[in-house]
Amino acid sequence: MRCPKFEYKGYESEYDVNIETGRVFGKIANIQDVVTFQGESVEEALLEFRVSVDDYLDMLEEENKNELE
Repeated sequence: MRCPKFEYKGYESEYDVNIETGRVFGKIANIQDVVTFQGESVEEALLEFRVSVDDYLDMLEEENKNELE
């Protein structure tokens, strides 16, 4: 089931909810890298999305890259 997007620090998500298990699987949208997240609920997935965005930004900084490279 396709769901509304999460937003955090200017980034958006794409995610799906498995209606049988309630698990949420997603990724950061509109970036060249593939950064995924998941959670046992929408609330947990939102938290994991935020962690993924922060980790992604840290990785860009460490590698001295911008997101368009």
